[in-house]
Amino acid sequence: MQTEASPNPAVLKIIWVALSFSILLYGLVLFQLQKMTFFSQPTGPLEPLEMAALGYNFMAIVTFIIHRTVIVKKKDLSQKFTLYILCWALNESIAVIAFAATFVSVSGNSFFFLTNATVALTANVLTFPKES
Repeated sequence: MQTEASPNPAVLKIIWVALSFSILLYGLVLFQLQKMTFFSQPTGPLEPLEMAALGYNFMAIVTFIIHRTVIVKKKDLSQKFTLYILCWALNESIAVIAFAATFVSVSGNSFFFLTNATVALTANVLTFPKES
């Protein structure tokens, strides 16, 4: 009978740093491609992807609830591993949809990306992996 090896806590922290850093890299890409303008509120009607980007910020609440109600109660790190990855993937998707909204919008307003990136990074900080 083969037993599953328990994941190393350092692996979780490396994944957390990589996903948090990737959110900042999206902003760098938008800045380098000159798709980001100075921070200003959107003018004119919002495109559907921009509305979705603003609404998708509620996904951070879902990850926080998963973290507080499920992950904290688990004792074994191997049980927490998948749930941490799920939470961070949801946080990453908040930034990805804002990246796409900023990238395809005509105005290239950075409001959507900065809002979602702030929410995604905050959610990542709140779901930092703990060993206990």
